[in-house]
Amino acid sequence: MHVEVNQSGRFASDIAAFLRDFFVAHGFAATITQDQVHVENYPYTLSGAVVRNLENPVGRTVQLDIYFHIGPGQLLVESFAGLGETTEKALESALRNVVTQLSHVLLVAFFDYSDPDTEQETWQINGQTRTISIGHIGVMGLGGNISSPIDENRPWPQEYIDLIRKSDLPPGTHWIRLYYAQQERKPAVFELLLDNEPWQELLPAVTRLPFPPRQEFYSIRLFLVVQGGIGVADALSVICRSDGDDEALFNALVAAGAIPSEAEKYLTLIPLAFGRVLLKALPITLSPRAMLMAADGKPMQEILLENEPIFREALRLAE
Repeated sequence: MHVEVNQSGRFASDIAAFLRDFFVAHGFAATITQDQVHVENYPYTLSGAVVRNLENPVGRTVQLDIYFHIGPGQLLVESFAGLGETTEKALESALRNVVTQLSHVLLVAFFDYSDPDTEQETWQINGQTRTISIGHIGVMGLGGNISSPIDENRPWPQEYIDLIRKSDLPPGTHWIRLYYAQQERKPAVFELLLDNEPWQELLPAVTRLPFPPRQEFYSIRLFLVVQGGIGVADALSVICRSDGDDEALFNALVAAGAIPSEAEKYLTLIPLAFGRVLLKALPITLSPRAMLMAADGKPMQEILLENEPIFREALRLAE
């Protein structure tokens, strides 16, 4: 099989024009600068690239990556496959998948748009009220029939939602994508991404969801955006802009939307995560644990850092 990569230079302008036209068709003013789409009155940019172009027995298969720049430290990346007799036809196929499985969710979550193709709900996650923008279930195989892989007696979508609701997802903006494929009644691919990275903590539970077996191939893709509260990237921005002491930083974080207990963790765990990245090059061993101290300086609680969502997210940003 012949593989070509880094096709973005050839197709980036076509992808940008498609994305711009999508926003214009939905009533937004949008322009293109250096193959990046800017939507008027919004701070986000979008772009895309064909990162893989494969020969198959009947034509071409492409992988199209869409990049949505949300803010400092937050770049949403979603990948889509496209099939066609030529590369151009395969790209058209991938762009159709972008519209049906991603673009409408972005409209609702980030552009104050009401769209019948996207549901917006309020969930309680980790003790906080969050806004969820969730698209339709994308299905390949089974004639594209969305209802086919959902057995009424085995309601995997609700069980999947319940797993997210019970997770320790930290505050702020996050995006989650589930991809599942099966062939001959056996799972072929399980992929669960949180903010572009494998969500290892939740994946074992997701693999046990009752996806119905079928002899023929089918795949399921479900994308959603979680918003609410002040996230690690937001808190980092507040900390970087402030030149005050810890009390001033604490008040600034609370003013930005953090509850007091979160603000305390941001002030402690974000500098700790960034400091550990800076110390990586030194020949020292750092403890995987930390001690929480009471106001009077007495030890209060020992924590395992890898179990702290705020620390994990801060470490990802630092790296």
